Amino acid sequence: MPIDTSLKPWMDLLQQLHPADSVLLIGAGTGTGPWVDCLREWNPAHVTLVEADERQFQQLQRSTRSSAHSRACDWSLHHTVVARAAGSVAFHQASHLAESGLIEPEALRGLWANLETRCTTERQAVALSSLRTEHPFDWLMVDCLPALPLVEGAGADLDQVDVLLARVLLDDVPVSAAEASLPALQSWLEPRGLRLLATAVGRHPASGHALFVRDHRQALQTLQRQPPAPAPAPAPTPAPAEAEALHALQQALATSQQAQIAAQALAAERSAEIELLRDTLRSTEQARHAAMARAEQQDHLGDLRAQLASSESARQRTEQRLDQILQQLHQQTQQAQHVSTVLAELQRHQGDLRTQLSSSDATRQRGEQRVEQGLQQLKDQLLEKFLEQAALQRQHAKELDTHLRSELTRGLANAVKQVESFIGIQNFLTHGTDISDFHGWPISPDIGLILLGKIRRHRYDLILEFGSGTSTALFARMVRATLPAPASDGPRARPQPAIVSFEHDTRYHRKTSELLQSQGLAELVDLQHSPLIDHRLPDAQHLYYDCADRLQALASQHAGQRLRILVLVDGPPAKTCAHARYPALPLVLQHLGRHTVDLVLDDFHRKEEAEIVERWRQMLQARSVHFTEEILPCEKGAIVLSINSEQAEA
Repeated sequence: MPIDTSLKPWMDLLQQLHPADSVLLIGAGTGTGPWVDCLREWNPAHVTLVEADERQFQQLQRSTRSSAHSRACDWSLHHTVVARAAGSVAFHQASHLAESGLIEPEALRGLWANLETRCTTERQAVALSSLRTEHPFDWLMVDCLPALPLVEGAGADLDQVDVLLARVLLDDVPVSAAEASLPALQSWLEPRGLRLLATAVGRHPASGHALFVRDHRQALQTLQRQPPAPAPAPAPTPAPAEAEALHALQQALATSQQAQIAAQALAAERSAEIELLRDTLRSTEQARHAAMARAEQQDHLGDLRAQLASSESARQRTEQRLDQILQQLHQQTQQAQHVSTVLAELQRHQGDLRTQLSSSDATRQRGEQRVEQGLQQLKDQLLEKFLEQAALQRQHAKELDTHLRSELTRGLANAVKQVESFIGIQNFLTHGTDISDFHGWPISPDIGLILLGKIRRHRYDLILEFGSGTSTALFARMVRATLPAPASDGPRARPQPAIVSFEHDTRYHRKTSELLQSQGLAELVDLQHSPLIDHRLPDAQHLYYDCADRLQALASQHAGQRLRILVLVDGPPAKTCAHARYPALPLVLQHLGRHTVDLVLDDFHRKEEAEIVERWRQMLQARSVHFTEEILPCEKGAIVLSINSEQAEA
C-alpha cells in the first residue's frame, strides 16, 4: 500500500521528537510493506510484528529472516488474532489477502466491488493489553480494519503510547463497518490524550491512514484542573522509627513533584516544537509549489524557443539544398559548353574531309553526304540526350524546391501560430494571476484561444469537461468575464456552477481544486471526482468516468429547457484502453440529447482519435441525429461536432 508523501515527513519528525524504543505493528502482512520498511530505516530497540493470516505470516517469517543480518534490534513475530477482548472470534479470509480480518469482506464492497469472502474460521483472539505485558511498546501501528476495537483492548496501557498509526475509512463508511471509520476512532482517542495530526489516502480514496500523537499540553491542562488533595488531619507525634520513615516519604514526594514539574515543562517545550515544525513544513510546501510553477512556465517557453530554433534549422537546410541545385545547374551548363566544343571539332573535321575529297567530285559528293548524315545523326543524338537530361534536372529541382518551400512555410507558420496563441492567452490572463500549477497545457495554446473565442461568442449555458486541468480555470475565468454586471441597487447574486468537470485521478483532482480556490473560481465549477468504471455500450465495454448520475441530475435540473452546451473531451489518457474517449458522446446523448451540443475532441491528428470520430459519425447517422463538423486549425488537430444546432438542422 503506498504512503502519501504528506505522511512520511510527519513520521520522520515524530521519530525525532518521540524516539521509538519499542514498536508494535498489528497487520504486518508479508513484511514487504512500507511500514516494515520504515521500521528497518528507524531501527528501534524492540519491534513486535503481529499477523493473523497464515499465508502472509509464512512470507513475513521469510522476509524478516532475509534482512535480519542488517538489523541490530530485537524483532519478534506473532501469528495471532488481536481483538477487543480475549476469546473466540470469527476471522474472515478475503479474496484479497490484505483485507482479511474481523470485518466481513462484503461490508467493504462499496470500496472494492469484487471483494468476497473465501472462508470464515473461529480463532482464539488476544487483547492488546496482554500483548503489552509480554512486549511493552510506546509506538502502536494498526494496519488492518477495524482499528477501534483493537485499540480499546489496550485499556489503561494506552496511556504509555506516544504515537499511534491506524488504518481507517475516511468517507462512504457502510453501517456494518462503522467501527473502522476515522470519526469513531478520533472521538475515542482524543479524550485519552491522543490528538489527530495527519491523514493519508490509501489504495482507495475512501480509505487511508490516520496519525495520532500524544497531546502533552492537554495532559498538562488536565493535571492542572484536578482539585488539590484535602489537607491531612494532624497526626500524632510519631515514634523515632516512624519519623524516619515519614521523612523518607516526604523526600520521595518532593522528588516526585520536581519530576512532575520537569515533565510539564518538557511537554510544553515539545508542543511548541511541534507547532514550529508544522509551520516550517507548510512554508516548505508552499515554496516547493511556487518553484514547480516557475519551472513549468520556463519549460513551456523553452518548448516555444525550441520550435523557433527548429524552423530556423529547416530554413538553413533549404538554403543549402538550393545552393546544391544551383551547383548542379552550373555543372549542366559546363556540359553544354563541352558539347558545343565537340560539335565545333566535328565541323572542323568535316572541312578537312571535304578538302581531302575535292579531287573526285563523285567521291567527294558521296563522302560529303555520308559525313553530313553521320554528323547530323550525332548532333541529333547529342542534342536529344542533352535536352532530356536538362528537362529531368529542371523537373527534379522544381519538385525539390516546392517541397522544401512548403515544409519551411508550414514549420514557420506553426511556430508563429503557437507564439501568437500563447501571447493571446497571456494577454487574456493579464488582469489575473498566472495559471501554471500543472505539468503543462492539457490542450495547446492555439486550441485554448479558439475555445475562449467560442465561449465569448456563444455564451454557453453549460460547459462539460472530461479531464480537468488548467483549461478548467481558463474556461471559468472566461465564464466569469461574461457574467452580467450586478444591479446598481444590490450585490451580484451568487452564480450557479456553469462548468462541470470530471476527473478520475485523485492527485490531479486535488491540484485542480486548489487552483480554482486560489483563483476565486470554485463557485463557477462543479469539480467531480469520477473514478474510471466499466460502461457497457451496445458495441463493446469501455473503461470511462463514473459520470452517469451527475449527467442525469443535470438533465432533470434543466428539463423542459433548451440549453447550449460545450463539451471538451480531453480524457482519459489513450493508454487507459482502446478508443478510450469514445464513451463521451454516447453518454452525453443518453442524458442531454435534447439540447444543442458542441462537442470538441482534441488530438484529432492521431489515428485512434480519427477512428473514434468515424464511429461517432456512424452512430449519429444510425440514430438520424443531425450534425455538422468543423475541423479546427491547430497544431495537434481538433474537431467540433455540432448536434441539434440550427446549422445542423438546415
